[in-house]
Amino acid sequence: MPVLLGPFSWSMMGLTALVAVVVVVIQMGISGLLVSPTETQNDEIMALIHSPLGLLTLVCTNIISPVLEELLFRGIVQNTLRRYLPVLGAIILTNAVFALGHGYQLASTVGIFITGCGFSWLVLKTKQLSTAMGCHILVNWLVTLINMMWG
Repeated sequence: MPVLLGPFSWSMMGLTALVAVVVVVIQMGISGLLVSPTETQNDEIMALIHSPLGLLTLVCTNIISPVLEELLFRGIVQNTLRRYLPVLGAIILTNAVFALGHGYQLASTVGIFITGCGFSWLVLKTKQLSTAMGCHILVNWLVTLINMMWG
């Protein structure tokens, strides 16, 4: 069972950042291949960021939500499923629910599933939930910046 916070290491931070960049590139590739139209959720979030609620939106979508989602999906769901299923089964089921719970179209759902698998791999590799939280936060910030610059 992973711990929330373990010992800090620069190599673990580097691994977390590398996984974040790789899953964002995969997400963008999948969206490009499947030619997904712009998600209305992204438009709504971008509108909120440019509104008086901008700072609150950024904090909620890029810090609070990733931490709470990792506590729920990797911390509770995946760990509970690992008691009853093989590791791979627990990862697949956890991330299917994680991806479908975001309510996006097919291209984004597939990308989010793969991203969640990256988060799960980090938890298994490092035995720390904090690496998945950090990676999730970084992924959300990267996607936000990409949407703000080119969206």
